[in-house]
Amino acid sequence: GQAIASAWQTGTRTTLASGSLRGDDKGVRFGEEIVGLGDLNGDAQADLFLGDIVGGGAGSILRPRAGTAHVVFSAAELLSGEHQLEQLRSAGRLFEVVGAQGGDITGDTAVAGDFDGDGVADVAIASPHASRAGRNFAGMVHVIFGGQRFPALLDLAAPNAPELRWEQLLGAHGNDGLGQGDILGYSAASADLDGDGITDLMLNEMTGDGPAGVDTGNLVVISGRALRSEP
Repeated sequence: GQAIASAWQTGTRTTLASGSLRGDDKGVRFGEEIVGLGDLNGDAQADLFLGDIVGGGAGSILRPRAGTAHVVFSAAELLSGEHQLEQLRSAGRLFEVVGAQGGDITGDTAVAGDFDGDGVADVAIASPHASRAGRNFAGMVHVIFGGQRFPALLDLAAPNAPELRWEQLLGAHGNDGLGQGDILGYSAASADLDGDGITDLMLNEMTGDGPAGVDTGNLVVISGRALRSEP
């Protein structure tokens, strides 16, 4: 897959700059999800999220169809020339998240916001088909807080990244605790809904159960204040 980055003059169709970023051979749907993150790592440069829902891993990890999330630091440079994912990886300009199991579709959904209220951008990355703790297709969302040192790779099968500050949200069981779960995080949004100055997180449960019946779907609103890590 390939992502095209372009900039236009406001109010016109004049293209000011254009560049491209090509995925690698572990990816099939590179650029399935694209989100501008703001400044995630605190270097005063805008960063960019690109998801590959059937990506087969990153670096030394080969995990077919698990899904891979790519965060490109200092993404403005993509507006000029042709770029390869492997080149950015070698230059230390990538933070990548690999799904724990095949079929998790990690990186299918991402949303940015200041979820801990520290003035630095954070990102929530979903694995909507993830099955954990006996919860089949429950879905999982990882909220990764910005303004810190990022490793090159986060493997959700064995998340050994002590330098990262993050929260993990796991979807509910299916209706009987055994069947299909809620598929948390198939879509997401963020806004300060309660006016407390901290961004809140909205997640759908595509097959969530509710008063209206089974698999009718739910909207989950999580207060950013609840996600905020206390010192």
